[in-house]
Amino acid sequence: MKHIDELFQSSNQNKFSYVLMLPMQDKVLDTELTNWLKDRVNLVKPPVYKQEELRYMFECSDYVLCGVGPLKCVLDTTKPVFLNLHTDNYKVENKDNIFVFDPFRNELKKEMDYQKIIQIAIDCLKKDLDKHWIPYYEV
Repeated sequence: MKHIDELFQSSNQNKFSYVLMLPMQDKVLDTELTNWLKDRVNLVKPPVYKQEELRYMFECSDYVLCGVGPLKCVLDTTKPVFLNLHTDNYKVENKDNIFVFDPFRNELKKEMDYQKIIQIAIDCLKKDLDKHWIPYYEV
């Protein structure tokens, strides 16, 4: 998986942590979290990936952000994961390493009010990074 190793090497900004960011199923949330993370960690965003490469990418990372699709391929991961679930109905049980971001858990799935939700997502991400001892720069 040399091309994955090269992707991680090209993402190295001499920061402490490698954070893998896979498609979040929401372009606005994806963009905002990318902007927040890019100066704080070594952010790895593969342009495309194959299902069989996911496990290796997860193992090379310190932390992972994704939607339900990629997570289904590596359900047994022990890596800390920020799972965006606001557009899916998916249940995660007994997984201390998976933080489920679902701001509308008890409501019908709908369009997000991005001003409030983006700040909630960033706050939740910071708390989860701290919980799992994933170092990041404060900018």
